Amino acid sequence: MNVLKLAIVSVVFVTGCSGDNKEVSECPEITLPVIIPIVNVKFFDANEEALNVCDAILTVDSANGNETIYGSALNNCSETFSIRGGYDLIEHDLLVEKAGYVSQRFESVIPISTKCAYETLDLSVYLDKD
Repeated sequence: MNVLKLAIVSVVFVTGCSGDNKEVSECPEITLPVIIPIVNVKFFDANEEALNVCDAILTVDSANGNETIYGSALNNCSETFSIRGGYDLIEHDLLVEKAGYVSQRFESVIPISTKCAYETLDLSVYLDKD
């Protein structure tokens, strides 16, 4: 009889610890650092053909500093068609360059704000021949 009472009390305690807690955080708790780039620049020519990132440069300037990403430094640059950069939820100025094409500048680019952080902004850039 005592074993039955102990089993019933144990079941009550275990079910009392179910997931009905209303204080659960709506945003996931991050245990490892996650780097989310603010922009993913996709390269295209004027005919809307994808361009690889070999000989491409993305310069990202913000109030927190600047960053230059060289497409030729990436693994398999001939099979890669985008470059990512920028890492803060603030405005950034971008300079997109590729050898043989006219460069383009974008000012006051800001990532897509979400409830818990931000999402990377996909930016398709269509470059004219130089």
